[in-house]
Amino acid sequence: MTWYNNSEGRYGKPGAKGDAGELVVKSYCINHNIRWEDMNDYKSQVIDKIDCIVEGVSVDVKTNINKNNQCVVELSLNNKKKRGPGWLYETKAEQIYAVDLAQRRIFVYNISDMKAYVSKNKHKAFKVYQDEGTNILMYVSLKENFITEIT
Repeated sequence: MTWYNNSEGRYGKPGAKGDAGELVVKSYCINHNIRWEDMNDYKSQVIDKIDCIVEGVSVDVKTNINKNNQCVVELSLNNKKKRGPGWLYETKAEQIYAVDLAQRRIFVYNISDMKAYVSKNKHKAFKVYQDEGTNILMYVSLKENFITEIT
């Protein structure tokens, strides 16, 4: 597999969106004097799903905010590209920084809190037919008490 320094090189247009989210987080941290470390090696990016370290905490940056102020959480994938658990269950990050690119807003939550929420609210999950398969997703309101806006 060819290694690219950015997600756009690895994943095309969706990767470019992810790169833009990472830049929003990096800029926020630099502007607010917050310790930030880029994790752009193969193991961190592809295997562990960690984009950066913020104040000693491993972070996976997502640009998964839709226009209704909901975070889109991927529970499982069953399509031509991938079969198995979605990013919520694959990332080794401790926190997600969910970025609204249009408004440059950043929302933070702990992976463990999101997993607990999903476990209690499985009835809210729904199937999406894409990439010649069925993916299971859930919308989670950004107003949930375990999600904090930092911008």
